[in-house]
Amino acid sequence: MGVGFIADTASLPLIISNLTNIITVHYFSIGFWEYSLYMFLPNAISIILSLLFLYLFYRRDLIKSYEPELLEDKPAYMAVRDPLLFKLGLLSLFVLGIAFFLLEFFRVKIPISLLLGAVAFLLALSSLKNRIVDIRLILSATPWSIVFFSIGMYAVVYSLKMAGYTKLLTELFKSLMSFGEIYTLLGVGYVSALLFAVMNNLPTVMMVNMSISDLNLPHETIKLLALANVVVANIGPRLTPIGSLATLLWLHVLEYRGIKIGCGYYMKVGFVLTLAVLTGALLALWLFS
Repeated sequence: MGVGFIADTASLPLIISNLTNIITVHYFSIGFWEYSLYMFLPNAISIILSLLFLYLFYRRDLIKSYEPELLEDKPAYMAVRDPLLFKLGLLSLFVLGIAFFLLEFFRVKIPISLLLGAVAFLLALSSLKNRIVDIRLILSATPWSIVFFSIGMYAVVYSLKMAGYTKLLTELFKSLMSFGEIYTLLGVGYVSALLFAVMNNLPTVMMVNMSISDLNLPHETIKLLALANVVVANIGPRLTPIGSLATLLWLHVLEYRGIKIGCGYYMKVGFVLTLAVLTGALLALWLFS
């Protein structure tokens, strides 16, 4: 549960940390390092609160001590099964960071997907040398049904926009503006969190983005609400097991390995953790902006 929650709640710092980040930043044309600056404090608060509440929830289940002699006496480097792929992976992360910085500095517009796709392709080719990582096994174990589910939800979102649903959402956001900026931020956050939890974060982030862009507000206000939407897209979906693509993939892997987490148990933990972390992260974003 800890790994599953932190996979989303700690995916705020960079544009490439989550697909929802990429979608929103591209839609509102927010810079790579500008985004990172805004998300530094919300991400730190999100991680701290996640760890705190996970500890409080599971403190009685944590192992208090262990016997060191029961551990395998093997050097740490033996965990790396393919040294070539390991080194190239680390190098790729470094190169990507430099590339994003230079592209933004020189105002060169290249799709993020192109860069990430190229690096992934090169890593896949490098795995062929030692053949420790089986590409065919990865492709066969990929939950394609979840991928197609997310793609199908995009069609649903655009259908809802054509039917006027996003207009209703825009009007709701407008009504919240009368309460002040901080209340608007929290109100938009909680409403969006429920939508993310019910409809999955990938298609819903686009629907909320469209609703925000229709508000006809000053650029800085729109940007703040867009960044708040990113925060919610990463944290809010934890309310239900279908809210996040990362959660669906994670549950698929667990079930594949014989570990079944029920919907009721997941939501019991999710509601306690999500609302507290989401509130803290949104307040951090408001303070930092």
